[in-house]
Amino acid sequence: MSIEEGWEEAAGIDWLAREASARFQPEEGAWEVPEAGPVFFCVGDLGRLHWHLEIDMMHPHGDAPSVAIGHRCYEFSPGQRDAPHLRLSLHRQVMEATGRYPFPAGSWERVTLTRADGAVSVATSFGFQKNVTDPVPQQWVKDLLLDLPAGLRVRRFRLRVGGRKSPPWRPVPGRSLFRSVTIDFNDDVAPAPWTHETIARQMEYYRKADIRRLYFLPTAKPEDGYWRMPPELYPKHRQNIIQSAENLGDFLPVFAAAAKANDIEFVAVYKPFDQAFEKDGLRFAQESPEYGDHFHSLSGIIARSTDWLRRHPQLRMQRHPGDLEAVAVCGPIRRLVLEAETASGPAVEFSLWTSERNGPYTRFEGLPTRREGARWEWEVAPGTPPYLAIRRERGSSGRFGNHLGALLRAYDGAGRPVPICLAVASDVSRGKRAGPFPDAAFYFDVNFASRQPVDTLDSYWWMHEETPVALVKGVEPYLVGAPSPLHAAVRKHWLGEVARCIEAGCDGVDLRVANHNRTMTWERYGYDTSQLRESAASPGEVRTALGHGWSLFVEEASRLVRSHGRRLHLHLEPGFQPASLPCEMNIAFEWTKWLENGWADEVTLMSNFPATGSMPVMIRTAQERKIPVNLRPYFNSLLRGRHADRLIGQIIEQTRECGLDGLNLYENAAFFRVAADGELRCSYPEAWARLTS
Repeated sequence: MSIEEGWEEAAGIDWLAREASARFQPEEGAWEVPEAGPVFFCVGDLGRLHWHLEIDMMHPHGDAPSVAIGHRCYEFSPGQRDAPHLRLSLHRQVMEATGRYPFPAGSWERVTLTRADGAVSVATSFGFQKNVTDPVPQQWVKDLLLDLPAGLRVRRFRLRVGGRKSPPWRPVPGRSLFRSVTIDFNDDVAPAPWTHETIARQMEYYRKADIRRLYFLPTAKPEDGYWRMPPELYPKHRQNIIQSAENLGDFLPVFAAAAKANDIEFVAVYKPFDQAFEKDGLRFAQESPEYGDHFHSLSGIIARSTDWLRRHPQLRMQRHPGDLEAVAVCGPIRRLVLEAETASGPAVEFSLWTSERNGPYTRFEGLPTRREGARWEWEVAPGTPPYLAIRRERGSSGRFGNHLGALLRAYDGAGRPVPICLAVASDVSRGKRAGPFPDAAFYFDVNFASRQPVDTLDSYWWMHEETPVALVKGVEPYLVGAPSPLHAAVRKHWLGEVARCIEAGCDGVDLRVANHNRTMTWERYGYDTSQLRESAASPGEVRTALGHGWSLFVEEASRLVRSHGRRLHLHLEPGFQPASLPCEMNIAFEWTKWLENGWADEVTLMSNFPATGSMPVMIRTAQERKIPVNLRPYFNSLLRGRHADRLIGQIIEQTRECGLDGLNLYENAAFFRVAADGELRCSYPEAWARLTS
């Protein structure tokens, strides 16, 4: 890639040293980072198309910084001690991951990252080169985030930006930002039950801060299964919900009435895809009459789901039919292979564990039948329980890693490959139960983990002793909590929930597509009509169909809401991608159609920083149609970090710079908490005052 004329120097080593509070080492002519942490930088305008970043660095133990450009649009990590692999991701999809080039320890190395001419290029002085096509080269990027390890030394940092600037915005002179707050009541009620007095105190805080709108979720009635937090996992939380329902009645109309009594606009937030929760599942051994009508996943009992979804589990997004057929034609697992792409050291040891019903696990006493360096094999005898887990033995040395999808393979008695579902996260890793493995249960096909990043099966995984990998024959036939927009019955149910929001007294309804479904295989879901299943439709065709189905619902919801004199709000996210690209939910959301057809009265950007990725295009499209635009950053996460004050300042600056209309404080539970004495108190008074001034 050529570095064209007109590129500008955007930052230098002095800037990096200031942001990281680095100490200068005269003998090396380098700056040393004293403690780990993020360094965040924005270029001085609303974004550029091209970047060129060069860093000369050294770390005594081989820890390198990770680089994220454009709100995770482009990510690169040269490796860490605990996870020594290179990783290049574009728009949350792993483009390259390998353990063959870990960042060298104790030597000066150069890393170069370039985005230009429709491609992203990464090169290192220690042998790694990758050049991949940029799927959305027209998107401007503004922010650069470096996550620096302690002890890193840097003697050269050069950032140049180029290409066409994004068209400038000019904020309206003298216009103040419209301030709003989102209450996700499930989080607010976790510490203690609420009363009418608690609500009155909350509204008093809002009045003093000139909060003029309240977004509220969830919209389900307190008696619905949505609120039935499993007492086995959340005993206090479950009791607080029950007590709050006794004190208040139906939460949605109570908060609507309280807001309007205080001259605060009330908007109900409806999340159509959040109807069951894998992370709140129970192991099969905990079956009881309370869960007799609940559906199951490979992980266990889905103990928390809406009543409607429990009655209609077949209307969820379906797995690719070929995957289900492959499971049906093969027998039980009889041979298991564990293999590394990258292995070092002769002393690495593994053990095999089994479970009848996903926890607890018992050690398999049979020795591996074959073991050759980076490849281990076990013969699995008939009668062996179906759930298997492999743990690295404590104290064993050496490294053992591979792409997650290639790490484990299974075969039946006839030698046929057995489709397996993997798990790298357990209930213990999520803090839901006391006790280490082998008492844990695992979450299968769920893309979160306690230590290593997992997006898809292309993610790289290192076998660490504290994080076993589990597997079971099969695939999830449905996405656990997501109804499919391709079913007319689903869209009818969703419209009924929108009607409930109107009847509860809301001034508007906000449709939020973000949800808590998690999978490593998004592209395998959404084959929800006979035509898609029988035609062997491609993931792109499925994404297009799903996006069209969702648009049908948006159009119907807009018509319904406006017929009652209310306003429809729509969420837009930086993760919205065209049908040609992999994306969460495997849905190509047709956001331009929603705005161009006039279905939205307002939009909310689900992002920390509006001037990055696809956000500028979304903002301009809405503003050209005179649709108000609000920003909803993740303050619930930012407030806990040591750079909270600086990041809040940058969010406010970008919100004004982009000429946005409003700023939403997400979420209320991050700012306010009911104390043990029942009093509502502000947890971050300085941040609250700054964001509402």
